[in-house]
Amino acid sequence: TWTPEVDIRGNRFACIPTRGILVTTRRRTRIERNVFERTAMSAILLADDAGSWYESGRVADMTIHGNRFIECGSPVIHIHPENTVIDEDQPVHRNIGISDNRFIVRDGLVLDAKSAQGIRVRDNRIENASRGGAGEDDRYVRLTACPNAVLKQNTVGGKPGGLE
Repeated sequence: TWTPEVDIRGNRFACIPTRGILVTTRRRTRIERNVFERTAMSAILLADDAGSWYESGRVADMTIHGNRFIECGSPVIHIHPENTVIDEDQPVHRNIGISDNRFIVRDGLVLDAKSAQGIRVRDNRIENASRGGAGEDDRYVRLTACPNAVLKQNTVGGKPGGLE
C-alpha cells in the first residue's frame, strides 16, 4: 500500500547529463508517448537497489509503449537489479512489456536486461543513425537470466531522420 502506481505520459526528456527516468515500483507503471532525446545515460533504468542506496524495489507490472528514443546512452533501456546471485529460477523483476517504440541509436544496445521474467519486446522499430539504418537484431538486445522472454515483430533498419 506504500508503493505508488506511476504514469509518465506525453513528456520530453532532452539532453539530460544523467539518465532520463529511474523507476521501480511493484505496482502498475506506464511510460507512454514520451520523447527521450540524447540522455547521456540510459533513457530508462529499472534497478532494485538492495546493495548500495537501498532506495527501490522490484518491478512487477510495467509497460513502455509508444515512445521515441533518439540517440540516448547505451543501453537505452537498462534493467539492472543489484542482485549478486543471478538465478533464472528466482528473477527480481517481472511482467515488463516494451512495445511500439521507435529507437534511433548510434551504437550500443536498445535493451540490456538481467533477472527479469516474462519480458515482452514487440513491434518496435530500431534504426542505426550512424550506419544508415543497417544492423542485426541480436546486436541490440542482451538478456541475462530472463526466463520466458518474447522478442517478436521488431524491425531493424529503415531510414533515420524525419523525427516527425
